[in-house]
Amino acid sequence: MRWMRWCVTNLGVVMFVSWAVGVTGAAAQEETYGRPCTRQDLIGAWDMVTMVGSVSPDQQRDPTQYPYQRYVFSEDGTVKHLTSTQPIAGDTIAQIALQHMPGSMKFSLDDQGMLTIVHPESSRPEYSGCILMLKDANIPPGLPASKQVNVPRAGDVLQTYFDRDGRRVFGRTLRRVKQ
Repeated sequence: MRWMRWCVTNLGVVMFVSWAVGVTGAAAQEETYGRPCTRQDLIGAWDMVTMVGSVSPDQQRDPTQYPYQRYVFSEDGTVKHLTSTQPIAGDTIAQIALQHMPGSMKFSLDDQGMLTIVHPESSRPEYSGCILMLKDANIPPGLPASKQVNVPRAGDVLQTYFDRDGRRVFGRTLRRVKQ
């Protein structure tokens, strides 16, 4: 846990942005791309726009690895998480279900940007580093236009998950849902 906090505090944005979009070396270190998230930053609805990291064939059936995800963080400390194999549109059955889903998961955030989500059915909380992007990440040369929309932008939230040895397992880029 202490290792994860160190990574979030000292390496968070450089590590995730470098990993996600290929920014390297001095270019990544010279710029301040973001800061640790605050609780107020997270309040609202967010869609996952990218997930980076390796996913094993077993994990592909895991709903947390589905390509379409929406998080809704509420003022009361609850969080709802909807995953789907199909896009989540504003007026779909999935969106209506999300609005009526009980907020049974709880979240907390420390001042170093460590997000903790507690699932009632699990004995182990989920920990991730949480960074709010302050400026757009640079688009790597040669990146196809179809993938440029997934490059982290100012206002996006980067979540980085670590294993028990402090190695990055995967990361998500969340983008605020426009109302």
